[in-house]
Parts: sequence; C-alpha cells; structure tokens
Amino acid sequence: MLQLLIADDNSVIRKGIINLLNQYDMVFDAIYECANGKEALALLDQHAIDLVITDIQMPVMDGIDLIQEAHKKHPQAKFIVLTMYEDFNYAKDSMNYGAIAYLVKPIGGPVFYDTIHGVLSAIKQEKAIQKQHKEDALKLLFLSHQHNKKVMQKKLKAMDFKFYRKTFYIGVLIEVGMDRKDYTHEKDYAEVECCIHDLCESKEVDVFYFILNHEVVLFSSTHEGLLHICHRLSTSPDYFMSISQMCSKSIEMYTYYCQAREGLKYRYLFGTEGYVDSHDIRHLKSDGRVPLKRIGQLEQLIGTPNIHEIDEIIGDILLRETIIQHRIEYLEAVIQAVYAVLQKVAIQLPQSSDQDTRQLEKLESLYNFKDVKHYIKCLRAYISRVNQSLIMLKQLYKDKEIDAAIHFIQENYHKDITLAVVSNYVSLSYSYFSHAFKDMTGISFSEYLREVRVNRSVDYLGDTALKIGEIAVKVGFTTPKNYTRSFKAVMGISPVQYRQKLLMTKRVNQIDSIERVIQ
Repeated sequence: MLQLLIADDNSVIRKGIINLLNQYDMVFDAIYECANGKEALALLDQHAIDLVITDIQMPVMDGIDLIQEAHKKHPQAKFIVLTMYEDFNYAKDSMNYGAIAYLVKPIGGPVFYDTIHGVLSAIKQEKAIQKQHKEDALKLLFLSHQHNKKVMQKKLKAMDFKFYRKTFYIGVLIEVGMDRKDYTHEKDYAEVECCIHDLCESKEVDVFYFILNHEVVLFSSTHEGLLHICHRLSTSPDYFMSISQMCSKSIEMYTYYCQAREGLKYRYLFGTEGYVDSHDIRHLKSDGRVPLKRIGQLEQLIGTPNIHEIDEIIGDILLRETIIQHRIEYLEAVIQAVYAVLQKVAIQLPQSSDQDTRQLEKLESLYNFKDVKHYIKCLRAYISRVNQSLIMLKQLYKDKEIDAAIHFIQENYHKDITLAVVSNYVSLSYSYFSHAFKDMTGISFSEYLREVRVNRSVDYLGDTALKIGEIAVKVGFTTPKNYTRSFKAVMGISPVQYRQKLLMTKRVNQIDSIERVIQ
C-alpha cells in the first residue's frame, strides 16, 4: 500500500503533479495535499505516508525545515524536493537533510517519470525487505514457541508488528492433500498470495501473512477479512482455513495460532472444503465415551460369515450424528480402539500381503485419509478382505491342523505342554491357533488339555493305589492343589471323593456277585 503527500502552496502545481502521475499510470492507494510544511507534518502524523513531494519555498514552514522535522518522527518517509532553478543550491542542501531526489520546475517529461519511478521502486523494495524481516522475526517467535510475555512484547514492538496492541484474528490455511515432499512455495501458494494481494490492494481486507511449515499463517484485523479470503478461494477445493477466536493481546498470539492450527483437524470431520471457526468447535462435547462393548463385538465377529453385522457395528461406532457432536479427540480415541482390534486380528493371519500391511498401518490414524468418510470406506474394505482371508484359512487348516494338535495333546498330555508349544508344533500363529482350536472343539485349549488330563487321571484313581499327588504329576499337573481344583471343575467332585465313589461301587458289585454265587 503506497501513500503520497504533495506539499506546495500552489494548488495548480499540486493538481499538475497528480495529472502527471495519472498520465504515467503511477497508482497510489492514497494521495494527500497541503500548502505548507506545518500541514504536511500533521498529515504525516495521521497517515503512514511513504513519499512526500515538497516545494522548498512555502509559507509557515518551508521544505527544508519540513524534511528535518519529519526525519525525526517519520524516518520511513522519502522526500523529493521541487525547486526553481534559482533555488537549486537549496535543493542540493536538502539532500543532506534526507531528501533522496529533486525536480526542477517546470516538471514533467522523462526526468519526472524516471525520478518518481526510481523512488517508487526503491520504496517497494524496502517494503518487501521490511515485510520479509517481519515474517522471519515472527517465524522465529513461533518456531521457538516463545511463551515469555515480556520478551515477546519487546520483540513485537521492535519489529513494528502491524497488530501490536490491537485486536486481531489468526487464520491457518493449508492446501488439502498437498504432498509435502514435493512442496515449493511458488507453486503451491501462488494462487493464495495473489488472492490476498488483490484483496489488500482493493482495501477489502487488512491482512498480514507469512508461510510457516507449509501453512499460510494470516493475521486479520477482522473476522470478516479471513472469511473474505475463504470465499474468494472457494472456487478451488484445494484450500482449507481454520480461524481462531479474537486475540486481544498480541503477546498471546502463539496460543491463538495453536488454537487455529488445532482446528485444522476438524476438516476431517466436516469436510475438506472451506473453513472451520473456533467458535463452532468450543461448543462440541468433550466427554464422549468410546463404545468399547461394540468394538469388542466387532473383534468377535471378524473371521465369521456375519459380514452384515460387522458393517452394522462399524456404522454404529462411527455414526456421523454422534461424532460431529464431539471434539475430535473422541473420534481419535475410537479409531485407536478399532486399530487395536485390527492388530489382534492381523496376528491370526499366517502372513499378510504388503498391501494389507500398508493399509493396516494407514488405518492407525484418521489423518492418513482425506476425511472420515474416506477412512470408513477404507476400514470396511480392509475388514472385508481380512474377514474373507480368515474364513478361507479356517476351512483350509482347521480340520487337518487341529486334528494334529489334538493327537499331539493326547500323546503328550503328561508333559509340560502349552498353547505356544502346540501352536508351534502345527505351525500356526499363537492367536490364530487359539481361535481355530476353540472354533472346532467348542472349548479353549486350556479347557481341553485340562479335560484330557482329568480323564486320564480317572484310570489311575480306580486301578492303582497311587496317592493323589503322584497321580497329579503323572497326568501333567504341577501341584496336587491345581489337580484337585481342575478335577472338581470337570467332574463336579474332588479326586478323593471320586476314588471313594469308585471303591463303593466296586464293593457293591462284589457283594452282588457273591450273592448271585450263593443263590
């Protein structure tokens, strides 16, 4: 934004200069006029004037005094001096006080154009350098996570931050789906920078911005200014902006930047186009409970033909009407719980394809997808593939491998065998073998082994005089107590009671035999 002040006590000359500027297509955002140095100083106090074209000879305060006084308070202002030929020495003297060029009346022609054009180029270059310095200084503040308010206040004041001691809003804008490996500033954000420049030039917005870590960080004096940029970019679905609440203290800007940046996550919830406002987020629930029971049911169903029930559960735990009422942390927790189930299921597969492995890793986070709809679509597809694989594996391996496992148990029940030992013997994964064994036998591995051992112990109880502890060791139990507890769980009575029952039955049978002989 360029602002010009013309100071000359001759209004005809002032209008003539404006006409020349228009003739040469030299556009200023604002042009002010005054008739003497005192009026010029007042205008300099009121506006951020970049260039002053001033006559030397003026009433009240001449051009030389104006330059000297202005240089003390407004060092950024550049001066071009107008002079008559007979005042030429004064013009040269003015260069010592801060003027950067002079024009001899009557003005016009190539000399006028070249002088003004050269000064404007220097001003624009200086502004660009100053802007870059401000951007770099702010980036350093943000990257260092500066929280010391006194230090931050001092640095913001020193860099002449545009919104220092003013209220403002922070927007963080990103290009959705941009591959950061191929990121280039010029390519990816040229459209955004052009949009912001046009809006600032037309005075529709008052914005300062810089690019940080592939994000455009914007500062606007009004909420509407950021919305205006969003609406201007709405024809392209590639951009998304998150807007903070109003920041009333510039020293707290980093907190509001983090607030806006956190809001970017909600594009996965609300869609990838447009913007999200922190005012909308603050009303969302933060006390949602993860539906662990339904997620547990999902785990039980994967590997069964009940695909419709699986789809129904996925729809329930990721119901849009529920998740859009909660803060994003709720959805993150649900996805983590689902991912934990998927990891358990994956272990049941003897081996997974590279595609399935990559897809499983991707399903760990919502932020690996375009939005929640895309996540759900990929989740359903992955579970469907894994479900089919598990069903096929069960059909292929269940009978043969589980039969081999049962035979191994019956031959080695008296040894120190475990689920891990048997699953390794039949070359199946621990988790898959556990599920397949129970699916075929109807009971768990440990329950089956316990029954085999107890049933074998029955023969010892009836046919030998071995002690309970000796029988326990012979059938594979580590302690008599463990054997007694297991026996009672299977047979309903203790080993001692069972032996007594056998002896009683044996005696009754003997008496019956004797009576038959007597008769």
